[in-house]
Amino acid sequence: MTQTITGRISRTIGSISIAGLLLTPISYGATGYGAAQAAPAKVVAGAEAGKYPAVIGTAKLYAAAPLLRDKPSANEDWRELSARSSLPAGSELKLFAQAGDWLRAKDQTGASGWIPAWYASEAAAKAKTVRAVKLTPAQGAKLYLTPGSQAAWAYTGEPLVSMRQIDGWYAVSPVTGDGNGEGAAGAHPAETDKAGTAAPDEGRADNASPSPFILWIKASDAQNIQPVNGGLLKPDSGYSTTEIREILDGLLRPGVSKQAVLELLGEPFSIMDGRMTFPNEPDAHGFYHWTSGGVEWRYERPDAHLIIRLSDAGQLIGANWILPLTRYEQQDYHSWLQTPDFAAVYQPLPLLRSIQPEVKWRTRIDTDYAYLEGAVGDTLIVRGDDGGLSGMHYSSILYGLDRSTGRIEWSFDAGWSAMSIMPDSTGQGMIVSGYLPEGANPNDEGLIAHMNLETGQPSWTYPLNPNAQTSSSVVGDSVIVLSAASEPDSMGTLVALDERTGKTRWKQQIRGLRSSDLLNGKGSNDPYVLLGQEKTLRALDPSNGRTVWTVSSENGLVDGGQSFASPPAAPPVFAKPDGTRWIKFNNEGWRKINLLDGQTIARYAHDADERLQDLGGGYLLVQSHTGKGGLYNSEAYQLHTRLIDTTTDQEVWARTGLIESALIDGDILYAVVNQIPSALDLKTGQVIWEARTNGLHPNPTFTHGSGSFLKLGDYLLLPYNDDLLAFESQTGRQLGRVDGFRFGYPELRETYSRASLLNQADGKLYIGSASRSFAVLDEAKLIEKLHQVASSGRSAAALTPAIRASEEAAWYPAQSY
Repeated sequence: MTQTITGRISRTIGSISIAGLLLTPISYGATGYGAAQAAPAKVVAGAEAGKYPAVIGTAKLYAAAPLLRDKPSANEDWRELSARSSLPAGSELKLFAQAGDWLRAKDQTGASGWIPAWYASEAAAKAKTVRAVKLTPAQGAKLYLTPGSQAAWAYTGEPLVSMRQIDGWYAVSPVTGDGNGEGAAGAHPAETDKAGTAAPDEGRADNASPSPFILWIKASDAQNIQPVNGGLLKPDSGYSTTEIREILDGLLRPGVSKQAVLELLGEPFSIMDGRMTFPNEPDAHGFYHWTSGGVEWRYERPDAHLIIRLSDAGQLIGANWILPLTRYEQQDYHSWLQTPDFAAVYQPLPLLRSIQPEVKWRTRIDTDYAYLEGAVGDTLIVRGDDGGLSGMHYSSILYGLDRSTGRIEWSFDAGWSAMSIMPDSTGQGMIVSGYLPEGANPNDEGLIAHMNLETGQPSWTYPLNPNAQTSSSVVGDSVIVLSAASEPDSMGTLVALDERTGKTRWKQQIRGLRSSDLLNGKGSNDPYVLLGQEKTLRALDPSNGRTVWTVSSENGLVDGGQSFASPPAAPPVFAKPDGTRWIKFNNEGWRKINLLDGQTIARYAHDADERLQDLGGGYLLVQSHTGKGGLYNSEAYQLHTRLIDTTTDQEVWARTGLIESALIDGDILYAVVNQIPSALDLKTGQVIWEARTNGLHPNPTFTHGSGSFLKLGDYLLLPYNDDLLAFESQTGRQLGRVDGFRFGYPELRETYSRASLLNQADGKLYIGSASRSFAVLDEAKLIEKLHQVASSGRSAAALTPAIRASEEAAWYPAQSY
């Protein structure tokens, strides 16, 4: 099943529209219905009169029921039967019609259509879960809509598998045995027009692909019934992946017990925390608290991986097949925040056995996303964040972790606040802008606070102006607080506070002051306060506010917003600032300025809609677009990338497409090129190697995220989509994914999600994640593990230009971009 709705809404709708069908099979009783006979659903005649069609009664579902727009005819092929969605047990229904085995109904959410009437009888609740069995139907066997129903379809095909039973009847899914292997955890977006599938109602959010439709077979119509061997996903199970998918697509339904999953699949390859559950309501103080999302079990076969999600109560709540991307239509959109509970996920790079590293320590936090904000002495500053966008962001929690053990020394909840964190000049404390004290309203502006790193408590606070846009920074041993002017011709305020005491050192009233005029970066150790107004950049002494130097432009205004929000250089947490800063002047371009004396040491004149990355060594990677969609909405073939040598102000090379996540190592540029990890010749831009794909490059609009390359001895690490991938740096050979991590790339959090995923210092790797944890690995031990994998031959060789040309000559792809 494929789902196109996203984010918080996706999780809510998904659990409603999918869980019902998958929890339990179906039952309705009426006169003459046979073995599973039961009293008919209670229909209250004339319960309500309303718009056409009139309501003729009400009913309650005793088990989850499939929902169809139209009743399938008796001559339909049983393989083509599927439901648009399903209604959960306990749903209260309004009834509009009753026709034989069917009820036309609408539930309290507004979902309407036809359901098998047996669901609304007490007999439906009596079906029970049993050990999985394989049924070989006898010649002439039929599949029934419900136990004892009149509606039935002639069965032809392979054996069926069931885990539900009632009074001599077994529940089976049309998916099981049909050979396509595209069921609840693997439905394909192209399979949307099966008979019995309801077209989604316009305006509804639950436009999911069709769900498998459970039918029933008499035990007496099976010529052979035998147990399904446990451990289906063991290498020696005797089943192919296609056969296993066919079996599981009919069985992996929400509500199946942990023990049943274990008996069916065997022991998992690894276990990690599942995504946390969204808090529907705030607490008494207005703060939102995420709750445990259970655990994820990972199973791995050479041609497929399977993720099983179990609740804390030990029930199945999700199943995702991870499969090779081999067809363009498999590139369905899923939210970067979360994969639908039941859907196939298609990967462009080869599926390899995961590498299980030795973790020095791992600390769980109380939201999914863990970002490394900074390191002060022996304390790591980690932000826990919900990853939500502006308007859908509910929680930020700051943690102080002991650097050697990962122990949480202190934490505080900043609510929805987009707080900024800045180390102080002593290395013993930090400045938090947007701090919310205990008991504060999460919608408050917050305070400037100097935090003691040993206790996590403020030594002093300073109120932010609630009636003005504000920004702040630490410069020298002063805390600079800017309150913007309310109107272009009114006065704003710039205040310098003593870092130790919070007392005011100096204060300036400045006409037309904007929040974006303060250009000092956090943790950058800038020597002066950088104030950009009109055509002039001024450097102020942080101790007294006097101007030290100025830089002016004849052509354009200082673009404070882009200079601060999208600088070409954003150094990692542990990097030592080099005392320079790129500043944007509109109509002129970027200048790289020496902050000690204000001298311009490099320039780049660029168009307004370009993206820059400072690679070091005087090189800039510049991306522009030729399409109408803009830089962030254009497809790959509409993007253009250039390498600029700022020491000579010359273009080194240019090529079509998107190049990002770049890292220079000698004469090699490692980068993600059109979404494929690659190595380029730094001087020519020619491909040295590119990671092998599963037969095609991903579509330009394929949902994709990546962090930055990190060099580790002879290897490369790269956060790529959900995974942390390892490659040989010289050959590009992919060794596999490093197990135990899940990544995410929410919009408006690029600075956090990319710069904080992988950091390297003192022989350790500091790894953030979207799996509610922050972890530290020992570099030497991980390198040794990668050596073992490389020597085992367990890998996927990269493509050189010659190999790719040879393979493409032998096999012409069905489609290209």
